[in-house]
Amino acid sequence: MICYWDGPAGYTYCCHENQSYTFAQTVDVADDANGSFKYQTGKTGTINFNNATFGDPIPGVSKKGYYKVSSTPTMVDDNASGWTYSGWTLYSDGLAYQGTAHGNNVSGNYGQYTFTGTSVNVYAWKGPDGGSVAIYIDGVSQGTFSETNSGGNLYKQRIFSTTGLANGSHTVKVQAANTGWTMVDYITCQ
Repeated sequence: MICYWDGPAGYTYCCHENQSYTFAQTVDVADDANGSFKYQTGKTGTINFNNATFGDPIPGVSKKGYYKVSSTPTMVDDNASGWTYSGWTLYSDGLAYQGTAHGNNVSGNYGQYTFTGTSVNVYAWKGPDGGSVAIYIDGVSQGTFSETNSGGNLYKQRIFSTTGLANGSHTVKVQAANTGWTMVDYITCQ
């Protein structure tokens, strides 16, 4: 016998059809129509469990919403909404993630992004004229990290990683620490 209140394996019930649920961390969600599930992954914030969000696979059947903490990090490109920049400019680079990056060679310029979750990774380019960046989480310095590689250009390089943050909203700030070329390409968070 199938108990439809159980939902998919590993998921937890959160609400009935036409209700919403707010998630403080990145989750995968499932909408249940009599054991027929529609999934969405890497979601944060408020999710409406309704036909507009998930479709209506079985009209007239009451549905339920389920979630689980996402095991897939959310990728946030440097050109995504939510980033704020001071001094760093957008430029095209076909080898960067999604073909763009933000940066320049002026000390003190920065980009920052507010995310919800418990971890974040920062990715950038490294090259012969690369500088160093200072990274802050919620205004607290995490140290200075090099974007230098004397052997040539390397793209999509992880320059910083942290886990174990309190579950909730955090701001990561990537700031040029000298006049070498510095940039941010993307982050991943969950």
